[in-house]
Amino acid sequence: MSRAKYTPAKPTPGSRQRKGLGDKPPSRMPTRESKVTIKSEEDIPRIPYQPEPGYDTLTVRRFREYLEETQIEEYFHKLLRLLLDREELPYNPYCGYVVRMRQRDEKFHMDFEPTHKIKALLWNNLQESYLPNLYTVRGFDNVWGLSSILRVVNPQMLSKYKWLLNDLTPHPEDVLSIADYTNQVMVALVGPCVFEGTFYPQIHNVQIRKEYLVSGPDVKTGLSLFINAVMAEIDGMYSNPSHLILGVNIPVQDTDNPDIELFDFWSADRIQDEKQEFLQAMSDTVINNKYIYMECIFRIDPGYPKYMRGQIQFGLNFLEVVDDLKEEGLSSFCEFPMASLHEGVFLNRSHAESYISLFMPQFNPYEQDAMQPPIPHTAHSTKTQGSRRLSAAQNQDMRTVRHHIYDRFQHVHPTKIMIDGFKIGDDTSYGPFAWQITTPIKSYFQKRIAGYHVYAELFEAVYCMIILILLDRDAFDAELPVELYRLLHSTAGRFNGVMEQNKSLRFIVRGFSNTHEINAIRENLALYKESVKNLFLNNLYMTVYISSIKFILLFNYTCISFETLNVPYTNNKLLPAFFKSITFIYILCQKVFFLICIWVHAGRQDILYKYFMIYCHQSWVHEGRQDIVYKYFMIYCHQSWVHEGRRDIVYKYFMIYCHQSWVHRGRQDIVYKYFMIYCHQSWVHEGRRDIVYKYFMIYCHQSWVREGRRDIVYKYFMIYCHQSWVREGRQDIVYKYFMIYCHQSWVHEGRRDIVYKYFMIYCHQSWVHRGRQDIVYKYFMIYCHQSWVHEGRRDIVYKYFMIYYHQSWVCEGRRDIVYKYFMIYCHQSWVCEGRRDIVYKYFMIYCHQSWVHEGRRDIVYKYFMIYCHQSWVHEGRRDIVYKYFMIYFHQSWVHEGRRDIVYKYFMIYCHQSWVHEGRQDIVYKHERSTEQITAGRVMVSQVDDLLPSEEIPFASSPHIQMTLKTLKNLNWYSLTLMLQLSEDCLSRCQLVAGLIGTMKQTFPESVPQPVTRHRQKPDPEGAAIDSDVPHGVEDENIKTHDKSVLNVQTCIERETSPKAIAKEAVLLRYIVDTHLDKVWHDFLIDLAVADYFPPNPYPRLVSVLRQSAMRMDLCYTSKAAIDENMVNSSIRLEDPENFVFTLPGVEAHGTISAINLLDIGQFVPLSQFIQNFVQLNYIQRKGPYRVGLCLAISGPTILYGKMQPYLNEVELHEHCYIQGPPGCQGEAIQLFANIVHNHVQTLIKGNNSIPVVGVFFGDSQTRWSWEDIVYKKMGFIGEFATICARKEPIFMKIFYPENPVAFYQSIFLSRDRAAFHFQNGGPKNGGDPMSGPNIRHAQNFLDEMLKAAEYRCDMITLQRGLLLKSLLNQNTVHVAETWRMLHSQAAQYEYLINYAESLQDLIQLYIEYELYDERERAKNVQTAASQRSKPASQQSKPGTKGQPSKPGTKGKKQQQPQTAQSNITYKPELENPVDEALIGKMTMAFLRKLSDVCESRISLTSSVLQEFVLNKLKSALEEDFYTGNVYFAFDTQTMFRLEEVRQMLRLVQDGIAADVHMINSEACATMYNLGRETKSRRTSIMSTDLEDPYLLRKVPSAVMMQTIPEELLYLTLKSKFYIYKIFIFIK
Repeated sequence: MSRAKYTPAKPTPGSRQRKGLGDKPPSRMPTRESKVTIKSEEDIPRIPYQPEPGYDTLTVRRFREYLEETQIEEYFHKLLRLLLDREELPYNPYCGYVVRMRQRDEKFHMDFEPTHKIKALLWNNLQESYLPNLYTVRGFDNVWGLSSILRVVNPQMLSKYKWLLNDLTPHPEDVLSIADYTNQVMVALVGPCVFEGTFYPQIHNVQIRKEYLVSGPDVKTGLSLFINAVMAEIDGMYSNPSHLILGVNIPVQDTDNPDIELFDFWSADRIQDEKQEFLQAMSDTVINNKYIYMECIFRIDPGYPKYMRGQIQFGLNFLEVVDDLKEEGLSSFCEFPMASLHEGVFLNRSHAESYISLFMPQFNPYEQDAMQPPIPHTAHSTKTQGSRRLSAAQNQDMRTVRHHIYDRFQHVHPTKIMIDGFKIGDDTSYGPFAWQITTPIKSYFQKRIAGYHVYAELFEAVYCMIILILLDRDAFDAELPVELYRLLHSTAGRFNGVMEQNKSLRFIVRGFSNTHEINAIRENLALYKESVKNLFLNNLYMTVYISSIKFILLFNYTCISFETLNVPYTNNKLLPAFFKSITFIYILCQKVFFLICIWVHAGRQDILYKYFMIYCHQSWVHEGRQDIVYKYFMIYCHQSWVHEGRRDIVYKYFMIYCHQSWVHRGRQDIVYKYFMIYCHQSWVHEGRRDIVYKYFMIYCHQSWVREGRRDIVYKYFMIYCHQSWVREGRQDIVYKYFMIYCHQSWVHEGRRDIVYKYFMIYCHQSWVHRGRQDIVYKYFMIYCHQSWVHEGRRDIVYKYFMIYYHQSWVCEGRRDIVYKYFMIYCHQSWVCEGRRDIVYKYFMIYCHQSWVHEGRRDIVYKYFMIYCHQSWVHEGRRDIVYKYFMIYFHQSWVHEGRRDIVYKYFMIYCHQSWVHEGRQDIVYKHERSTEQITAGRVMVSQVDDLLPSEEIPFASSPHIQMTLKTLKNLNWYSLTLMLQLSEDCLSRCQLVAGLIGTMKQTFPESVPQPVTRHRQKPDPEGAAIDSDVPHGVEDENIKTHDKSVLNVQTCIERETSPKAIAKEAVLLRYIVDTHLDKVWHDFLIDLAVADYFPPNPYPRLVSVLRQSAMRMDLCYTSKAAIDENMVNSSIRLEDPENFVFTLPGVEAHGTISAINLLDIGQFVPLSQFIQNFVQLNYIQRKGPYRVGLCLAISGPTILYGKMQPYLNEVELHEHCYIQGPPGCQGEAIQLFANIVHNHVQTLIKGNNSIPVVGVFFGDSQTRWSWEDIVYKKMGFIGEFATICARKEPIFMKIFYPENPVAFYQSIFLSRDRAAFHFQNGGPKNGGDPMSGPNIRHAQNFLDEMLKAAEYRCDMITLQRGLLLKSLLNQNTVHVAETWRMLHSQAAQYEYLINYAESLQDLIQLYIEYELYDERERAKNVQTAASQRSKPASQQSKPGTKGQPSKPGTKGKKQQQPQTAQSNITYKPELENPVDEALIGKMTMAFLRKLSDVCESRISLTSSVLQEFVLNKLKSALEEDFYTGNVYFAFDTQTMFRLEEVRQMLRLVQDGIAADVHMINSEACATMYNLGRETKSRRTSIMSTDLEDPYLLRKVPSAVMMQTIPEELLYLTLKSKFYIYKIFIFIK
């Protein structure tokens, strides 16, 4: 059968066909001929396949059920049918599979929560208040608002903001006011934080709205009062001990697009410097009905320094009070009246009532003469009582503001709203849902939805949709809120939370940068890192593997092999639960139980408390789970504090977390119990018995008396009170209460035994203190013991028995007696009474530990299950069950191979409770596909660089700048992934997507369109520029893959098989050629034989499909063919003594590793260009010194050509060797600095027009620009010498650390310089550079580079390092794989990223030269003006004194200076070397290449990336009206946009490079073995984390070589001279 013919795809509308596509790309499969001859269709056997006997085993049935449950097989076959039904089949079918499987992956995440549970969560039961339309959530009294919004809030989550709002609410006495005016503040919580815990899983920005109600006779005076009140709040934030102010955003209107709202940011310093202008700007904002936004950092918890980004919005409502009228007119200066009710909630009931009363009608609609109760705090009722007067400065500010307001009011008039203006026609109803109120709010949010980008700003639009739905639920589909909930809890929603956390973190870094509270920066950096890890790096396989390894290392138990995890398959009922949460048993063991056991047994409860407070305490409090806080608080903290005598801390937390909740529940007994345990002793010692009595009486006394439990009253009364009265001689009081509460009642009831019992309680203490325990025992046995036994009250016997006997026996080691009486008197009676909890309590105290130490865990298990298990389950305390279950059962069952029991109980006790709490992430960890894992690893590695290290002081100025830049770049980096995730998620939300589309169609004017900027200067090119230019030496076969298709009908016509099966033959051959069958088969096999079935198999399949797509694109040529084409076979040794190799016909000299892969055709023109940087005389004499200069081409530059198709940068290493007398190192450094300065200055001032960006010094990369180098020579030389003395590197353009492998990839342009460099800068061991010792030294450094690149997921750099490793070992193991990596789509993105960086450098240089030219012109004009302004006496005189001037020259002499000055033509000393026409060509080529690469299907990214990126850049482009050419504008916005695009492209590069790395089997094996070698090494005593190769990284230093023999350098060189080797790198 002939080979399939791929042809370019037919262009479709909206697509662009690539030019130059070939029609015959090589096939991946060899030519095959069919020898099957079929006569007719009847001859085809149709017998169904029959599996072998015993095939359908239990395991196979389980696997089949798993495939049916996940629907992965069904969906794969569905996509296969869609693919094969096409008329043209794509060359690479995996690209379409990846996109659709990604969407299926997100469906699994989004459909995790059942619909009924979501609807129940979004429908709270409400409770009305006495005011209409004001509600609260039933069972809570901490949140107030409209019924529409309270249905979907979580009151427990909102309670964490209660303290914050109270702290930010000014006291009524502190609110500014003046005569005849009142001022009232109402504080509401608005924004997405209102829906935290329902729609939003987590929020990182708190928005608070403060609406002022100013009442008085004049609106203009009231407005000025409001402005000064806001200014007072802003001033107060400067000295606020809890919160920080960053600045104020003032809304301004965009003149080009009025629908777009822009903000003018006033920093904290600028506000103080320009206060009058700021007050006027605020006045204009209020008059234009806009809010004033103060950006802050809020402290959320008063007990713990937890900070969050926040915003305070200020709005004004003015109530005009007229004495001779019966009505009060309301002027609202907010954007919309009553907007705070529809957008937020109130956490203060009085504020909610005041706000809603503000808009209620003050006249009875039926009786116009009858006034309804006035709204709170009117001018007539309160006047100015309780308000703070204005200071002198504030009075002055108010007069200034008032004058400005009066001027503004001549043109702008605020809308005056009547209090009864909310009536709907003749209807007497009014309220917040009147159409006059809701219509403008709806319109506002609808336009905002239309203005947002569909994918990049999806979640901003989602918030607007939530508000729209709550405004009118009946107008939308009932399933729309469910879709919004699923969308916000999807991967995209959670990732949006991570991006918002990044923004909040930048606020915190900026706010605390100049303070001493750097712990806030460190903690929030760590939290951001954990958020990224929890989202993307919680891969199921990785978690199980790592957890098992740590388990082995920590506990030295038997390894939990993955093979035995198939045990649960024996039980069909456990299958679904097992699929969803099998792995958590290992995660929990790692994170909770194991560490707790170690620290508890080691007595390090302080460590437990440390982590408890850091990781758990605040989050649980914010979630309203104080009960969990108190539980762990009691377990881990209170005992240690009690032993340390810090009962005050115990009481503090007890009162914070427990006291009030128990009181509200009516459990005062619990309060008193713990109160007496933790507090009363300290107060007794302090002599504050009154406090003890007070709480005793408050919580216990009366309630017990009413319940008839006088015995309890007396018990505690006697315990806590009687001793003090006895010591004071007031036994009469003791007897009095004893007789009142106990004695008579028991005597009348014939219960003298009880009398005796309490009698003994009262008396026995004195006898015990006297040492007469025998009397105590005597009376105890006489009065109590036997009678209680006969009555069957053995529990009472045991109670007192335990009080008087057990402690002494325990101390004597006679626990057997304790056990004996425990079983005799208590065990059975408590069991019969159903009090198993009591049994277990004493059982655990007296029995279980001894049995555990004796190895009798079986007894512990027995009683644990008998007495405790069920009771705790019924009480809902599954957490306790699981705790003990893990302690006593888990390990033994694992060792016995009974993991099925472990899984069973885990699912019974833990799984459901966490699911109900919304913590599905704890139940099981979702797997992620390779591109998401790679993005997470890259982000984590960059955050790790920001955490404290030895290189840069934490929170120093350089560190702060680096942190802000890195975090900003990370959010740009994340934006590309957000586009992809949003697109995938939105495909599953048809209602949301339809609503967005409807809004964009309804409000097309609100959709932002990129503005076309027209070029003002003439086009330097003068004609249209052709953007279709070649980029490097791209492979034509790879370029055609993306657009090549196979026409099915044409192949059928050419098919030699019978016509009945011709189509099937073609399709089957296509499936075989593209390996679809093998990929699917291998995936199923890997899934079936794996250690566990992943709950979500789609991420694995997406990863496999991505890798298959890369194979289709790159693996069309065999490894042998690539190796043969890459390796040079004509290399010869031209200098055996110095081991210099070369290639015939080219001036390239160096080691064999550098020459081996050199492409001669591309190297020759490159070497001709590099001649501009080569100094003619490489041996120079400078006084007593002799200098040798050797320039080498190094790095990835030597791979350009056949191996690397793109020349991203030209890396040159200039080696400078200085020979001089000993002890002159300082002079040698000064000489080196002069050499470098002269060389750089020559490049800048030369005629070659080489743009020089600058020189970068040291590790901090301090830049010296070209202008500073030329005009500040001494400063440059001084800093140069200082950096050299520190042995830090100096580079032109960019930093490269000095490394020993650079020698093996350096090519010199002359044999002499190559030999000279070998003699003076070759391997330290000397001899053949390719010898074993020299190679090992280089490879040790190379291995560290490889590990660092792998940690940062820089797979392209990693593959280049592996290629160098192969060259050092003189083999071709990694040659073909490196070729594939450097010809992949990732390499094209790397090329674009470097291309954009070059454009940035050129634009920056152009801007700097333009500024330089303007300064020089100004200086020239100033000089000319100063010369013209000189007096006549200082002008040139016609003759000297005593010598008359020559005739006819007087007038000419006088006019000559002015004429000469007027004819001067300015010419700058340094001309701009940047060619503007060349920038235009580069711009056009860059945009064309960017468009093609982003449009390519093999990029496997969002379909809107191309459009989004080009629209980003369009704001920085200028178009020539006549030629149509586009140029990047020479301004800072262009630099900003190019950097944004560079970071966005980097994510795609990293994802594709990771996929290519996974298909490079040799690379994966090498890195795996390298990781094993690292783990097998002995731990260094200086290292604490061997996983961080930068932990002990030292500052790169110059290599100091000892005395060199004369014959190796110069004949005149004496042995006492030294050689100093210093590097300078040029890019």
